[in-house]
Amino acid sequence: MKDYSLHNCHDCNAAPGQQHMDGCDTEHCSVCGGQRMCCDCVGHDKDFAKWTGIWPGFAEATLLGLDLNEFARKGYHDIFFVKKGKDAPQAVSGAPGNSAQQTNGADGPSAHA
Repeated sequence: MKDYSLHNCHDCNAAPGQQHMDGCDTEHCSVCGGQRMCCDCVGHDKDFAKWTGIWPGFAEATLLGLDLNEFARKGYHDIFFVKKGKDAPQAVSGAPGNSAQQTNGADGPSAHA
């Protein structure tokens, strides 16, 4: 049975609603949607990318009937993790979120709790 309770971030120990620590491998970039520690995007919004208590994309993928790898292959990270709007910064060319990528934690948060 899957564990649907909220947990602290497995990497930086941020509590639900808190910002990730710099260098956290779980934080997504609000500009490109990729793993924040692997991109060079300018204008990342740490408040937009706060830890929710649930592995990034797990709730959305579950609702869509997908696993996290399929969620990433379909490019849904761009829909859910990229801050949109006229004032939102643009991703740099070649940033990790600009192409489908393998997502860690395909089994959801229970594998990383």
